[in-house]
Amino acid sequence: MPPVIWPILIGAASIGVIQLMAPRQVDNIVMGLVRDLGRYKAKKRRMANTKGLMLQILLQKDDPLQDLRLLDGSETPENTQDLPTFTMDELVEFGDGQEGRPILLALYGRVYDVSLGHKFYGPSGAYEHFAGHDVTYSLSTGCKTVECLDQPIDTLTEKQQKEGKRWLSFFHLHDKYSLVGKLEDDHWHNLLEELVLTDEQGEAENPILHPEM
Repeated sequence: MPPVIWPILIGAASIGVIQLMAPRQVDNIVMGLVRDLGRYKAKKRRMANTKGLMLQILLQKDDPLQDLRLLDGSETPENTQDLPTFTMDELVEFGDGQEGRPILLALYGRVYDVSLGHKFYGPSGAYEHFAGHDVTYSLSTGCKTVECLDQPIDTLTEKQQKEGKRWLSFFHLHDKYSLVGKLEDDHWHNLLEELVLTDEQGEAENPILHPEM
């Protein structure tokens, strides 16, 4: 069966299930599909061997943290030591997208400039309230209200952590978004270190993906 048929079959099989879900659940599923298709396109441009890649991503069998090493075809992770550090107050002050300021958001302690996505994150955009905030908890849980911004992430389940990592992959690989800084957050440092150094079975260390924050 041609690989392109698989996403169609998966989508068709999901229609009946989606019809039984609440609007918020449907919204999260649609956003997840759009996100993962974007990740597929970005990874396809950077990888030599993409056999089975789309199915792997759509079935969520890939490791999103591996994407942190995919930079314009290179497998060398960026050095983040020299990136500026933002406090939460500074993130709002300098990244709210108002009066010509950039639109910044944070995810797992990394600060991304998403100004080119102003139709989503700028004034009147569906997610304008994301501007200048830490969206880790929000995107990990699918709660996109103001109340879910800047929330601690130590209560996230393993499933929610994996969802957050897929969003981290999305922003990291996006052609229009760039990594511009890091959050000043010791608690985040400890949690992210645990996430990137431990595999799904909680056994293996991956030094390539260890962020130098």
